[in-house]
Amino acid sequence: MKIVIAGAGAMGCRFGSMLYESGQSVTLVDNWREHVEEIRNNGLRVIHEGGTSAFPLQATTDPATVGVADLVIIFTKAMHTKTVIVNTLPIIGPHTQVLTLQNGLGNVEAITAHVPRERVIAGVTNFGTELVAPGVIRALGSGETSMMRVDGQITEEFLLICDRLNKSGLHVKIEPDVMKIIWKKVAFNAVYNPLAALTRLKTLDIGRYEKFDRLAYGIIDEVVAVAKAENVDIDREDIYTSVQSVLTPEMSGEHLTSMLQDVLAKRETEIAFLNGAIADKAAQYGIAVPYNTLLSHLIRMLETTYSKQVEVLR
Repeated sequence: MKIVIAGAGAMGCRFGSMLYESGQSVTLVDNWREHVEEIRNNGLRVIHEGGTSAFPLQATTDPATVGVADLVIIFTKAMHTKTVIVNTLPIIGPHTQVLTLQNGLGNVEAITAHVPRERVIAGVTNFGTELVAPGVIRALGSGETSMMRVDGQITEEFLLICDRLNKSGLHVKIEPDVMKIIWKKVAFNAVYNPLAALTRLKTLDIGRYEKFDRLAYGIIDEVVAVAKAENVDIDREDIYTSVQSVLTPEMSGEHLTSMLQDVLAKRETEIAFLNGAIADKAAQYGIAVPYNTLLSHLIRMLETTYSKQVEVLR
C-alpha cells in the first residue's frame, strides 16, 4: 500500500516508521525543510526503549512529486488542515482514502470540503511521541488507534487499511460513532494540553497534583455539556478513565504533550481547536464554560507574548 503522511511531526513520523517497518511504502510530506533533509540524508531516527533505530523513509516538501497515494494520513496541526488538504490534492486520486487522526474540532469539515465523505476516515490515537530534533523522534509507550469512515460504512477498502495499521502495531479499533470518539479525544486533550503548557509538567506529574480530579472533572463536565448540545453523547466517567489511564510511565506518563512542545518551541498552539472551540460552541448555546474559557485565554496570552516573557531573574 502506498501511504503518504502529510504533516511529519512527532506523531506523523512515529506512524510512518511503524508502517514502513511493517513493509508499507511510506512517504513523509512536511514543509520543514531541515527536518526533511535530515530524514533524506540520515533516515528517520527513532529513540525507543531498546535504543535508536534509523528508517530510510522517503521525505519531501513538495507533495506534487509523490504521485497518487492509496492512503493519505493527515497529521498536521488543526490550524493548518485547510491549507494542507488543498496542497495535498495532487496526490489524492479517485480511489485515495484520507485518514485524519488529528487533535481538535473542525478537521473533518475541512477535509470533506475537498474530498468525498465516502473516502474520508476519522479517528484518534493516543500513542505518545516527541520530536527531539530535525529527523529525530522519541517513541514513548504504546497506545491504540480508534477510527471509522465518516459516512459510517465498513467497506473492504476500510478493512484493508485497518489491517495494514494493525500489522504495523498501531492497534486499530473500529468505532461506529466517529464523532463520539473525536469529542472524547477533545475532552482528553482539553485537560492535559493546556495544563501541561501552563505548568511545563509531564502528564504523570500533572496527575499527581492533589486536586487534579476536581480540576479534570471541571473541564470534562463542560465539554460533555457542549457535546450534548451538539447531539454527541459522551460520558464523563469514561473520559476521566481515559485521562487516568496515561498516569503511568509505560502508558505515556513521561510524555510531553504536543501543546507543551509547541510552547517550549515558541510556536502557535492548537488551543483554538480544543478549549477555544469548546468556548466558542458553548457561547452559541448559552452554556457557561469557565474552565475552558479561562484556559483558552491563558494559552492565547502565553503564545502571543513569547518575546516578552521573563526567562531568568535579573
